[in-house]
Amino acid sequence: MEICESAPDGATAQAIASTVLSNDNGSKKRSYHMATAASENQNCNVKDEKDQLVEDDSGKLKISVPNTDPLTPGYDYPTKVCLNRIHSELLDCQRDPLDGIFVAPDHNQLNVCHAIIIGPSDTPYEQGIFQFRFEIPNNYPYEPPKVTFLTTRGGTVRFNPNLYACGKVCLSILGTWSGPQWTAAQSIRSVLLSIQSLLQEYPYRNEPGFEDTPVTSPEVIEYNRYIRFETMRVAVIDSIESLVLKHEDPSGDDRLANFAAEHFMEYVEFYKHLCEEYAFLDRRIMKDRFSGRECNCQFRSLAQRIEACEVDVRKWLVRKVQAAGVNAKTN
Repeated sequence: MEICESAPDGATAQAIASTVLSNDNGSKKRSYHMATAASENQNCNVKDEKDQLVEDDSGKLKISVPNTDPLTPGYDYPTKVCLNRIHSELLDCQRDPLDGIFVAPDHNQLNVCHAIIIGPSDTPYEQGIFQFRFEIPNNYPYEPPKVTFLTTRGGTVRFNPNLYACGKVCLSILGTWSGPQWTAAQSIRSVLLSIQSLLQEYPYRNEPGFEDTPVTSPEVIEYNRYIRFETMRVAVIDSIESLVLKHEDPSGDDRLANFAAEHFMEYVEFYKHLCEEYAFLDRRIMKDRFSGRECNCQFRSLAQRIEACEVDVRKWLVRKVQAAGVNAKTN
């Protein structure tokens, strides 16, 4: 059992994004029942059909994934149609931004972009900062992007029946679940909206077979409380600490970090009030019924960490303003 107020284990979200392998082929055949921790891990580590087994220097077999880094040899450059489509879609997201969603391109990889989805109001995800990585295939838009969920605390926290701890995002349009499949009419925008819709008021009912579970049932109530706690701990505090205070903005500049910092400061009083409201759950053992993981809730401890983050983010924003002034004088 994990003691939830402990510090992160050091594994960064970007490392998870570059190593996790989704089981896109087997997901359609998965039976409709609650996943255990073991089955979840198995489902997240099966080789993708585009990957190949190759021998390393020692002669051992390993999985080789396609090279998406244009700065290294062997890079499979995206087609002109693909690049034009990516540019058009990101420009559209910039000109007509979606409520609660921020998207930024990767500065090193032309076919990669990063997104933050803010947890919708009146849900247990409320005002959480959830990060996603989009890897666009070379024949896009005729093939869906590969989306990796990054807000998992080093692959330990599952936030939704459709958002796995390993980073897998289960959506039919991504080819990772049964149902309506991807078409060229879909876009980064439509994928983001589909993911945002997963962060609903009663996520327990996202699991097939549980759709009609009464919202007043103990299972639904306890799962919402569990998600509330993990949203504060992982999607707020950990996100701010890694993305802003450690300045590990995966986009290569400050856009995601700036967005996250400004959002945190706008809602910091809400975060503190919520921790006070749920402090009655402190030291209660809560369990994720979909992964089997348990945690010891510590909302008062989270409130203290949020106050510390508030001080540090204020300092970070001041340094940003001062740096901008120095750059303006230099130019």
